[in-house]
Amino acid sequence: MTFRSLELAVLAALLLCMTPGVTAADPGEATIADVMGALNIEVGPADYVILVDTSQSMRLGENPYASVTTALDSMLRALQPTDHLSLITFDTQAELAYRGAVGDDPAAVLANLPESPEGTGTDIGAGIELGITELERPEANPAGAIALLTDGVIDTEDETYATPEAPGWASLTTRADALTAQREVAAYAVGLGENTDAGIITTVFAGAEQIPAEQIAGHLGNLRQELIDFQASERLRTDLDQGAVTATWSGIEWNGMEPGTRNGSLVLTSNYTKIPVEVTEIRSNSSGELEVEVDGLPDSVALQPGETITIPAQVTVPDVPDQATELTLSASVTSAWAPLVAERFGLDLTPRWETTPVTAETPPAPVVEEAPAPAPEPAPVPEPEPQGLSPWIVVGALAAAALAALALLIWGLARLLSPRLDGSLAFTRDGQVIREILLTGSKVRFTDVDGLSGTVKATRTKDGPHQVKITAKDAEHKERTRLADGQTLQIGDIAITYTAQHSRMLSLLDVPSSTERERATT
Repeated sequence: MTFRSLELAVLAALLLCMTPGVTAADPGEATIADVMGALNIEVGPADYVILVDTSQSMRLGENPYASVTTALDSMLRALQPTDHLSLITFDTQAELAYRGAVGDDPAAVLANLPESPEGTGTDIGAGIELGITELERPEANPAGAIALLTDGVIDTEDETYATPEAPGWASLTTRADALTAQREVAAYAVGLGENTDAGIITTVFAGAEQIPAEQIAGHLGNLRQELIDFQASERLRTDLDQGAVTATWSGIEWNGMEPGTRNGSLVLTSNYTKIPVEVTEIRSNSSGELEVEVDGLPDSVALQPGETITIPAQVTVPDVPDQATELTLSASVTSAWAPLVAERFGLDLTPRWETTPVTAETPPAPVVEEAPAPAPEPAPVPEPEPQGLSPWIVVGALAAAALAALALLIWGLARLLSPRLDGSLAFTRDGQVIREILLTGSKVRFTDVDGLSGTVKATRTKDGPHQVKITAKDAEHKERTRLADGQTLQIGDIAITYTAQHSRMLSLLDVPSSTERERATT
């Protein structure tokens, strides 16, 4: 194990021990050590910039200045000696009181602060500006923190930062944005009274945290740990914003789908770079009347960051779709890190699921050749001069006539062999006839029979054409089946009975005013 690996392992173990409510997990479960190790949190030296208000008000009341120096002493003892510290004071102007390594003697560092705050103004903007300059140093460490401690409000004659709307604040925000785009910098506002302008640092550093005065000792004393947690939460937040789990189909041609089963694959890819995920409850959903069935989808799939898994699947189309059918995929995506991340960093670790719906297109209708139109009568041909009739003209005329006759024969056979509907459908409720429909042609569509609608198609069987394929549905039910002569399909409280003969319907034709007939031919 390398020194770096050992250092990371030790840090992860320390973090686990220092976190209230987090204990060692069972084997196979995620731990805070797993999270920190996967996020590659740097353990090297960091930059710390502390902005201390030294205006006269800091020694009044409960003497917040004394509380600040005590908290800073705890902070320096918790930092590494190699960490870099910039100690800045501000009142009427900002000054760099100390710059250098933290070292092993906190008292020597704090001796650079004034014994008592005696300033007459509070130029918070000037203090933040000098703090950003310190973090912009070319030799600055990759990670850092800046903390503003004040009990007052903005009080300066410098127009640059005289009010929260002054032009200087926009410039500070631009510099802070550029800084945080390159380095991981945490920002904190510590208000040492009830009404302070400490929170103005949140307009400069997006996401700056405001700390109540009574928590100053705890936060500053644990500032190094605060910075480590900030680095982890920033990397998790970036991965959440940029990543997703995507689902795509492979090896299946959706255009012009014919009934049957075909094999293909579902491809799952995790675009997360750090977060492990688990995909469960994968479901396929199809729109329209056609129910496309997908078999082979697993109960759960675990994906490591950047991993792609291909899952064999079978797609079954039970019938030729009357219209384009859209197939979508839904799933639940979770992460084993979610409970730890919520407790430690306050982040909602909910991975995203992205999939593009596919459309099963209706296959093109078969092309039926129609009989050619009769050829116009040829115009009278003037008698040729006696040279004899060309044999090629005779052969061409005979061939054209033969082709026309053949096309007419094919068209007639196609209509003769195509199954045709015959008979009727009777719709009854409690034995009472609601409606009867005469069946002709190859397909009949019925609508709004007491809320019932559907289609009837002719089909051929070994015993002849007297069998139909029926699809019917209402608001709560949908059925698809075949009916032979005399058979009944029940949909809710309505019975649909197929009769192969026209006997009942023909008897009703004598009284057309009492019978509602619907016809549709294909």
